[in-house]
Amino acid sequence: MVSRMYNYNWRCLACDEVNKKEDSACSYCGCPAENIGDIVEQFRILNKFKKQCCSDGCQCGARSFDVKFDQDYTDYHYSGFKRRIWVFNILSVIIECVECNDKKIIEFEIPFFRRLYRNITKKDIGNERLLRI
Repeated sequence: MVSRMYNYNWRCLACDEVNKKEDSACSYCGCPAENIGDIVEQFRILNKFKKQCCSDGCQCGARSFDVKFDQDYTDYHYSGFKRRIWVFNILSVIIECVECNDKKIIEFEIPFFRRLYRNITKKDIGNERLLRI
């Protein structure tokens, strides 16, 4: 993808921070300067988690975190089971403290059938093959 350079300072659509015209990505959240819908949405979601963690802090006292999805956000939404929907595969957010590497995994999107299975059986799926569909 060709990086578009602006002739003016620009505001990030994901975090609302002002960036210099020569920046090809946001200096705060890393969102690219190109206004691509799902990428901006992905960074908005991650920024929400990042701001929450930065205000709460870590048990080690740090306030700097690396926040990312456990799998590619766009692939998750556009390459599900036969390009329809995911049946059991969960999209999670991984929050890692930069200082002590403490990790927290939060389930972000849980497919309907996975939630239904959990509610009926009162446990989660153990079969690795089922977890991939």
